[in-house]
Amino acid sequence: MRLKRLVTLYAAAVLLALLSGCLLRSGASDGGGVYVYRLRTLHSGDDNRALYAQLVLPSEGESAEDCLVRCLNSEQGSETVERVFPEDIKLLSCRIENGRAQADMSPEYNRLNGVERVLCDYALVYTFYRLDEVTAVDINCEGKTVQTGLRADFAELADAQYGPCERIIKLFVPDGRGENLVSRSFVSAQSTGSAAEAAARQLLLSLDEVPDATSLVSVSVSDGLCVLNLSEEFYTTEPESIHTSRLVISSFVDTLCFLPEVERVVIQVGGRPINSYGSCITSWPMEFDGSLISYDGG
Repeated sequence: MRLKRLVTLYAAAVLLALLSGCLLRSGASDGGGVYVYRLRTLHSGDDNRALYAQLVLPSEGESAEDCLVRCLNSEQGSETVERVFPEDIKLLSCRIENGRAQADMSPEYNRLNGVERVLCDYALVYTFYRLDEVTAVDINCEGKTVQTGLRADFAELADAQYGPCERIIKLFVPDGRGENLVSRSFVSAQSTGSAAEAAARQLLLSLDEVPDATSLVSVSVSDGLCVLNLSEEFYTTEPESIHTSRLVISSFVDTLCFLPEVERVVIQVGGRPINSYGSCITSWPMEFDGSLISYDGG
């Protein structure tokens, strides 16, 4: 009966909703909680989202990973959402290593196919990708990696018929010590513009090293090249050191190049590529480097 019900859900454009990215519903504030993605049941609304994000709070002393494992396996949901995994399938554990979430599934996972497999995979990826430090998800079963390097934004095939959608974007920003870049999750509504624009705007809000008056003049992506044009206020404050300069430049470049549609970046100020930033000499276009990124949480 479960598979038949899921096939019916599929016929109602569930898979299209998945591929269009229309499966996120985030709260206004997490308050220290984490999001677990559950299956939305039939007759639960007009938006036809297949997966729904529920905010959950870890128990005292419980890690975020353990909390999500517990909640993904839990039958408890609500009248409109339920557990994604079929009854005989469990998420055994999840550990985070160098920015990758390793999700270990029970042997029964290998028997899944079709819609049930898609829903399980998406629930795992979206749930763990919301964690700040996770930049990719591997799914393992019986000692073998069956899905590797999964990222939520690879599912983004925007389709206007589904209305406003949301997208998880990874930002790489300086840590509190100003030594390395660390990964942070940012959920952006697709209706507010391109992912590159959303990422650039959020970076300007997040980077203490960039003058507050700096604004985003424009951002465009064509044939893998992203051109980011900032206002003249970017030059108002001199970076403290050449390392600070590198952190700021790498934050923009690595964040934008982490988007699947971007391969190279050019940063402009006032419509002209910057030749230097502080003591850091720049040469454009730049590609994802990653050498300054630390995956220890920062």
